Amino acid sequence: MERRLVAVLGGILVVLLAFWAYAAIPSLTGREVQLRLEPVDPTDLLAGEYLTLRYDISSLNASALPSDGNLSYGDTVYVALSDDPIAVPTGVTHEPPAGGLFIRGEAQGDDWRGGEEVVYGIERYYIPEGTGDVRLNSSWTARVRIDSRGNGRVVGVLEDGKEATFAYGK
Repeated sequence: MERRLVAVLGGILVVLLAFWAYAAIPSLTGREVQLRLEPVDPTDLLAGEYLTLRYDISSLNASALPSDGNLSYGDTVYVALSDDPIAVPTGVTHEPPAGGLFIRGEAQGDDWRGGEEVVYGIERYYIPEGTGDVRLNSSWTARVRIDSRGNGRVVGVLEDGKEATFAYGK
C-alpha cells in the first residue's frame, strides 16, 4: 500500500515538474529579442492587473513576406525574425525554418488592416497589483525570450528603451 502511494505521489510530482519545465525552458534557455508593442486597452477584473500586449508582428502582411503558402485560421505558423535591435518579421512558413531566429504562432484570419492576424501566446504581461492604469504607446517594446522551437515568453517591458516601472496608486 505504501509503495503504491509513493508511486502515485511520485508520478504526480513528475507531471508537475514536466509542466513547469515546459513553461520555464524558453525563459531559461531562449534567445532574447525586443518586439515593438502597439497600444491596447485591457479590462479583466478576475485575472489581476496585466497589460494586453499587441505586437507589430501580430498583423502580418503575408503577401509582402516570403511565404510557403496561404495562411488559414488555426494554422500553426513560424515567423522568421531579423537580428535587428528591435526584431521585425522577414518571412512566414508552416514549418520551422532550418536556421535563424523565429517565433511560433497561430493564424487567426484577416485583421482590420488587411493583413493576417497571428497570436503567439505572449499577449499578456502581469504587473503588480495596485499599479493602476498603464497606457502603452509606440515607444514601448517587450523583451521576449524565444527557445529553439519558437516558443516565446515575455520577460520584461521597456519604455523608451529602459525597463518599465509601475508605480502604485497611479
